[in-house]
Amino acid sequence: MGDWDFLNGDHPMLAEIKRLEMTKEEILAIDDKILPLAEKFDIFEQLYGKSSALEESGSTKEEFLGVDERDFSIKQKTEFFRKLYSAKPGNPVIDFRLGLNYFRWSSYSSSMLFDRSITESQHKQLMRIARITGSQITNAAVSDFTDWVYRLYVPETKDPLRLEEGARAEWGILRLKVAKPSNKNWELVYSGMADSDSKALPITELSIDGIPRFGKPDLVFREKKTGRILIIEIKTSEADIPAYGWPNLRAQLWAYSKMDEWKDASDIILVGEIWGYKNDLRIRKILRWDKGDPDFEKENAELFECYKSNNGKNMEELIKNFSY
Repeated sequence: MGDWDFLNGDHPMLAEIKRLEMTKEEILAIDDKILPLAEKFDIFEQLYGKSSALEESGSTKEEFLGVDERDFSIKQKTEFFRKLYSAKPGNPVIDFRLGLNYFRWSSYSSSMLFDRSITESQHKQLMRIARITGSQITNAAVSDFTDWVYRLYVPETKDPLRLEEGARAEWGILRLKVAKPSNKNWELVYSGMADSDSKALPITELSIDGIPRFGKPDLVFREKKTGRILIIEIKTSEADIPAYGWPNLRAQLWAYSKMDEWKDASDIILVGEIWGYKNDLRIRKILRWDKGDPDFEKENAELFECYKSNNGKNMEELIKNFSY
């Protein structure tokens, strides 16, 4: 069950199946591309024990699945399996909800590999700009820092109409019933989404002049068994997505990982979910980082130090004292 070891052994759809109180027929009717036949067997055994119909036929699950596909195709196996349990036609709405939840949790468990030579070069270029870019810290919100990072590589004034469009798209995500991923091994401990009245949380480690930064992560989960923390930030954009993600998204998640509330957690997983909103809402990409990764920590700490030390300074003054 290596694909879902992240979820402590249970198939990632199992919690959602239980929550939806799906019948046997509904489970069996899930599209095989979303839930392959072998995995349906696994879920059935976890929910109901071994298949009595197969036992009565004198066959085992392994024998049934192991029959050469030239003699008994996957399609024929699926149809036979459905007939055994009198399965009804599939439900596309349930298929979508389960498939999306499965995709999200599977992505959260996958570490990303980057070409460090490229990302190091990009960071050096960003730091050259950061060292000569003054900051005007107007409040203690994490977003003040990440907006400054954003302006380092997108210097044009943000278009308010595009911001409004993005805000509407984020509300659209909330209207999706699967907006908050669910898993029985993880509990939602904080929601900073637009439908939440949660208060902003302090980050003492990132204090400036004795004042902590404050932020509201979109979703924070805690793994019940280990105490691991999973922080998810949802973005809505149709812009090109670099392989390593946008610098402001990395900086935002880095700052959230320092929050007093969970700064002592053994592991903190940081996830950026990027949704598109043209024609229909859809996940475009899921990116993951880990608190403690040396490159991730160093790059974001350097940006924050520039933001902090350049406060109130103009470009002319910074260029005068600039050195590589």
